[in-house]
Amino acid sequence: YVKFGLPYTYTGGITISKTVFDWQSRFQSKIAETNSDLVNAEKSLFEQSLKEQSAQLYYAILLAYEAIEIAEKDLILADSILSIATERFEQGLIDKLTFNQAKLSKNNAIDKLEQNKQYCYENVINLKVLLGLTPSDELILGEQLALERTIQPMVQVIPNESNLDLYKLQSEIASYDKKMALSQFSPKVDLVYYWGGI
Repeated sequence: YVKFGLPYTYTGGITISKTVFDWQSRFQSKIAETNSDLVNAEKSLFEQSLKEQSAQLYYAILLAYEAIEIAEKDLILADSILSIATERFEQGLIDKLTFNQAKLSKNNAIDKLEQNKQYCYENVINLKVLLGLTPSDELILGEQLALERTIQPMVQVIPNESNLDLYKLQSEIASYDKKMALSQFSPKVDLVYYWGGI
């Protein structure tokens, strides 16, 4: 008896499967949710950081304007002192050391004025860049500081909430990563039902 070809058997049926419980997918879902919260927290922290930098530069510029005004007054005083010292030195009423100290005082006042102008210029450029302006754009600050010459008590700085939220979310993600790694050793529960021929 001779037979050619392969025997084929056709059967029909339906297989239904449902995962009842899977620890890994549960932790992956939690990690995905926490990652979404983490991205939002990072965005919030970045925005807060930009606002803080803008405020710091703004007030640094205002302080620099005040410092320039004070340095200009100091230069006028140093110039007056030097002219008086020159006059008295020519009359022989003061010695060379006192005369040189008056010259040094004027040079220091000029130097301090230039430092304050440079500090102001750098902060204006940095604020323009932070605000998205070009360095050639005009920036007008309409506020002036009323500096008080009294010593104020130190104000307690409140920690940045955005940083705390960010660290909390990062810690939560690390915890879920650990649980997911441990869940690889946990069983996965599936229900499978087959209906049909064999």
